[in-house]
Amino acid sequence: MTTPGVRPEVDGRDEDTHCTEWTAVARHGGSPQLLHPTDPLSPLDSRGNVYYAGLGFNRTTPGSTVAVNKGTFDQHGHLTWSAPTFINQTTSPCTLNDKEWIAVDSHAASPFRDRVYVTWTRFVFNAHTGAYVQSPIAFAYSRDGGATWSKPVAVSQLAEILPTIYSLACNIINL
Repeated sequence: MTTPGVRPEVDGRDEDTHCTEWTAVARHGGSPQLLHPTDPLSPLDSRGNVYYAGLGFNRTTPGSTVAVNKGTFDQHGHLTWSAPTFINQTTSPCTLNDKEWIAVDSHAASPFRDRVYVTWTRFVFNAHTGAYVQSPIAFAYSRDGGATWSKPVAVSQLAEILPTIYSLACNIINL
C-alpha cells in the first residue's frame, strides 16, 4: 500500500506510485537483510514525522528482526527515510519475529507525546523437532523518534489474565 503523494524509495531508487509493496534493503552484520512489508502502517507523530515498521531477515541464513524507519519531510514535501533501527534481533533458527504493528502517540497534551510503540509476535520452535512451542506478543517503545528502543517485554501473558482482573473489578464495583 502506498501513501498518496509519497514516492517510496526502494533499494535507493524511486518506484512509481502504483506499487503495492515497500521493500528496502538494510545492512545488518555486513550482509543485506530484506525488509518485508507485511501489514504496512505509516503513523504520524505530532510533528509530522512518519514511521514504518517491517520485518528484517535474510532468506539464506537464520534469524530475524523488527526494523523501524523514520521518515521526515523537507520544506518542499519530499520524504526522506532514515536507516532502519533493529529491534529484538535474533540469529536463532528457532525464533521468528512476525506480525509487527506500529503506533505513535500524536496527542500534543499527552505526557507520552510522540512516543513510538511497536508490537510483534515471537514465534518460537523446538530446536530438535521444529515443533511449535509458543508465540508471545512482544512490546517496545521509543522516546527519541525511533533511534533507540526500550527492552522488549512480553505482553501476551498479561492479556491472558486481563479477563479475570476485569471480572473481579466488576464484581467489586457491583457490591
